[in-house]
Amino acid sequence: MSFNFISITLVAIALAMDAFSVSITKGFTQKHLTKAQILYYGLFFGGFQFIMPIFGYFCGNAISFIIEPLASIIGFILLLAIGLNMIRESLTGDDDEITD
Repeated sequence: MSFNFISITLVAIALAMDAFSVSITKGFTQKHLTKAQILYYGLFFGGFQFIMPIFGYFCGNAISFIIEPLASIIGFILLLAIGLNMIRESLTGDDDEITD
């Protein structure tokens, strides 16, 4: 699956809108904050959620010539690590789940 700049920008906009709305909603529950502070926090977090995927897109393109030949090996190592961790957790019973 290949993402182009337009796709990344649309995802970034969606993330920014989500972070903005969550920040605004959380801000309204805090009685000591002014409306300007609530808006500032919403714009701050929403702005970062917009900028970071675009930043990642450009950084990924800048180093893609290094990673591309190793992509299958990196993918294998990551999936192997996840699988081994799942096996280890199932054998040791080291659950992080909260039980009532």
